[in-house]
Amino acid sequence: MGENGREARYRRESGGIVIGAVIAGYFMTPLFSRADPITLAMGGAALGLSLFSVYQWAVVGEKTNGNKLTAYIGMVLGFGLLAVAIWSASSTSLALDRRCLVVQEEMLTGRRAGGAERLSGQPNAAELFQAMGCRPQF
Repeated sequence: MGENGREARYRRESGGIVIGAVIAGYFMTPLFSRADPITLAMGGAALGLSLFSVYQWAVVGEKTNGNKLTAYIGMVLGFGLLAVAIWSASSTSLALDRRCLVVQEEMLTGRRAGGAERLSGQPNAAELFQAMGCRPQF
């Protein structure tokens, strides 16, 4: 097919989506470490199936209701699962930041939060801060 064929048109129309997804993925990388990997994988698989169905429908020419339905369901399910994973990762990150702030204050003041004594064998605040993957809070 030439430059004006269905495949060239599909590439032109879907190129912006790919670039947008790469940019969004880059800026959401810190959240991925706190996201549920199974939800992310299922969302990605649903979006992949959806893109395959759109390709079959737009380029190959298999204009069946099954391809169209699979594309729509895949998109809704995929974006829904990715939204759930991002929301869950955001709430997990906020909860971890609150716990890290307590550990940071303990580390900086030298006193344990709540005034309780640390039991023997427990890690000190600096070790706990590092083990939890905390970042300094301001």
